[in-house]
Amino acid sequence: MNLCLANGCNRESYARGYCKKHLNQIYTYGEVLEYTKFEPNKILVEGNVGYIVLCNEKRLEVGRAIFDLQDMKVVKSHKWYLNNYGYAITRINRKKQVFLHRLIMQPPETMQIDHINGNTLDNRRCNLRLCTKQQNMYNQKMRCDNTSGYTGVDYDKRRKKWRARISVNRKEIHLGLFDTFEEAVESRINAEIKYFGDFRRVDNVSQVINLIKNEPDKTLRVEVCE
Repeated sequence: MNLCLANGCNRESYARGYCKKHLNQIYTYGEVLEYTKFEPNKILVEGNVGYIVLCNEKRLEVGRAIFDLQDMKVVKSHKWYLNNYGYAITRINRKKQVFLHRLIMQPPETMQIDHINGNTLDNRRCNLRLCTKQQNMYNQKMRCDNTSGYTGVDYDKRRKKWRARISVNRKEIHLGLFDTFEEAVESRINAEIKYFGDFRRVDNVSQVINLIKNEPDKTLRVEVCE
């Protein structure tokens, strides 16, 4: 039996020295592909963590999911993709979508998993914690349509004041009007500590505050979304 000429392929040769799979690649792409969307993910290891290389249908890398080496067995048991919300997912029986962080943590159906540092691809156990749906919302990234640079703070043009507010259990709480952006942010931070506790999102706001201080004539919109 003649084997396929493709490197590492043990299938029987079908035509032109290649198996059906690699012959089809040659007809479609003009070459034998090193990696296709159907192949297992490449796994890179660095120290005590691993990285799942996530590719799109064009075989281009679109992200890398981080995991602890103790979860290697779980990782290698599935094919992984990057979904539109930035999470590493797999499909069970080609239908049911399952998140990597849920396979790792195995939470009850009623509980969610929070990525502590906000990086949805960082699935190390030290970055994952059980939470309720409400607690998970506390740690959300700032919306890209935010016009001030800090969540819950905006400028009231009519009153010419900075306004701070916070949403708790779907109820909005007005925190007050302030003369400066810094005062409004401080009020919002204090409210987050009070209502959100350990689940509040911790961002470096010093850069935003300095921008407002040093360049007051520039637009209030600050693009800090990832």
